[in-house]
Amino acid sequence: MSNYTYLMKCADGTLYCGWTNCLERRLEAHNSGKGAKYTRSRRPVALAYWERFATKEEAMSREQAIKRLGRKEKEKLIQMGIERRKETAAHINRLGAFCGMRDVPELTGRALKERYGFSQADVMVLFGGSILSGGDALAQAMKEGAARRYVIVGGAGHTTETLRRRMKEELPGLKTAGKSEAELFAAYIKEKYGLEADALECYSTNCGNNITYLLELLREREFPHETVILCQDATMQRRMDAGMRLAAPAGTVIVNYAAYRAEVEEDGSLSFRQPPAGMWEMERYISLLLGEIPRLTDDENGYGPRGKGFIAHVEVPEDVRASFEALKQEFPDLVREANPAFSAPKPSAPQEIPLS
Repeated sequence: MSNYTYLMKCADGTLYCGWTNCLERRLEAHNSGKGAKYTRSRRPVALAYWERFATKEEAMSREQAIKRLGRKEKEKLIQMGIERRKETAAHINRLGAFCGMRDVPELTGRALKERYGFSQADVMVLFGGSILSGGDALAQAMKEGAARRYVIVGGAGHTTETLRRRMKEELPGLKTAGKSEAELFAAYIKEKYGLEADALECYSTNCGNNITYLLELLREREFPHETVILCQDATMQRRMDAGMRLAAPAGTVIVNYAAYRAEVEEDGSLSFRQPPAGMWEMERYISLLLGEIPRLTDDENGYGPRGKGFIAHVEVPEDVRASFEALKQEFPDLVREANPAFSAPKPSAPQEIPLS
């Protein structure tokens, strides 16, 4: 859990310093009169500055140090914090743009025709690692007739519990307990849009077997798949593309369409400008992005041909790598390691639930 030392600017212009493990909840507490005696009579307050620490002891120590500073030094800290957050937002957006590939501006026949010469792909695949907006992207593509067949892929992985929770918040009547990602998104598009996919793959647990199980399903169902649209969470879209390039038959045309585009801005803190439906919390989003660059890097530790051999070669540009290193230094505890629990072998049970 992260810990923060913060400065709040009160309604009378004074500054209040404290520490917390959740900035949003602490700000809400101050403004509801439950935060501190000092701020209770000086509402509303606004977050003016914060520093992030791995332990509460570090945050508490920094709190005492800041309290000893004069007003001018605190104002200087606030200005430095604004500039630092602007730089951090730019680094996050650079990684987000690199990982969240979109080969066409929209999933329409016209956009596909202009880029590829065909107006309808053989199949579109939504991968269940996405946030809710992946379901919206799939539904919109179905309405546009972007593909002849629609498949949803995903068993249970490191993002599943978050998806279940967000799905329940969006559609309270939906039964989510024990459901695979594919089943959740199938229920989502049926409940919200009255649409049904052609098939579900419900056992894969990671980006690697998302692809291999998908290809087996397409062969078993005899779905043509010379042209395939891939839609995954924006943090994992490039890795999905690299996995498909490695495993798909030669000549397969892959169209990438990340489930959303997210832009981070400095707004007193780091925040999303027009957040997509079901968007990750900021630290989770940063963690997912930071976890991708080591996996995409084609060296002995990565997933490419020079490493584990899970994906095709990916070239990571120098500016992306520089942004990764800057964020890694700022958020060292957010670099996500691979979880072996989601590297399970293929089950003997059927992998798909036919829907047509």
